[in-house]
Amino acid sequence: MMPSPVLAAYPSPQMAQLLPGAQREVAELGRLIASSPTLGAPSAQPVNHKGVLEVADALLQAASPALGFFFAYPTQRLWKVLDGFAEDAARMTEWLAERPPPNAEEPRVAKYRACCERLQTAIHDWRLSIQLELTAREIEEDQPEMLH
Repeated sequence: MMPSPVLAAYPSPQMAQLLPGAQREVAELGRLIASSPTLGAPSAQPVNHKGVLEVADALLQAASPALGFFFAYPTQRLWKVLDGFAEDAARMTEWLAERPPPNAEEPRVAKYRACCERLQTAIHDWRLSIQLELTAREIEEDQPEMLH
């Protein structure tokens, strides 16, 4: 079976797994939140853990194919969209990291913090990778032709 053109566009297998890995961390955070007696219950709060995780998951799902397309055909416009997604994801992850489950036993809080840290790292790597790709393409375009 031939790899899809979008997957083939990723510069490395690690990059191809960047957003799926972040999605796995969001799912793990969701399981930790669901098992928390205080955070897993329905909330009347306009911003809550479950809602933030649902939005983060939807954002990562939307960004994943766009990121592969960007590596094949980087444009300033697509970079802006992906960078905006990454900025929003970073804010959501920061919000989550600042609000670990209250009254939870230490191993669960440690696992929650570790998931948040891995998610923050993945999002940072995402932003850095698209910036580096766009910069590399701009440098290539600015290079004068070599005389033979």
